[in-house]
Amino acid sequence: HWGSEVVSIRVGRRSCSVETLLFDMLKGRTEERLHIEDPFQLSRNLHCVLRLEKEYKLYDKLWEAMQSMSRLEVPAGLVPIETCRTTVLSAPWQADSSAEAVEHHGHPVVGPKLVQAGGWNSGPRPEE
Repeated sequence: HWGSEVVSIRVGRRSCSVETLLFDMLKGRTEERLHIEDPFQLSRNLHCVLRLEKEYKLYDKLWEAMQSMSRLEVPAGLVPIETCRTTVLSAPWQADSSAEAVEHHGHPVVGPKLVQAGGWNSGPRPEE
C-alpha cells in the first residue's frame, strides 16, 4: 500500500513502515509517501530523491498502467522503443498483410496515440 509500506531489498518482502524492529531508523516513515529504504544508509528514505511532485507523477503513471492492463492493453511505457517509430493504427485488426506495425515479437503493438485515444476498444470492431 502506497504510503504505508517500505520497499526494502534488505528485508526482501513487503513490510509495513511502522514495523519498528525493521525500520526504526528510516526517516519520514510515518509520512503518507512512497518509502524506499537505502540499502547502505538505513536511515535514508529515498523518497527524498523523488520529491513530492515526482512521486505524484509516478503514482499517476503506475495507476494508468494498471488501468491499461486491466483492459488487456499494453501500457504506453512498456511499448518497445523501436515500435514508437512504426505507424500507429486505429485498431490492430485494420493492418495490411505486412503486419509489422501490428505485432512485435508476437505481441500486439499499442503506440502512445492508440492508448491516449482509448486503447484497443477505440477503433471500429471487426465484423463477426
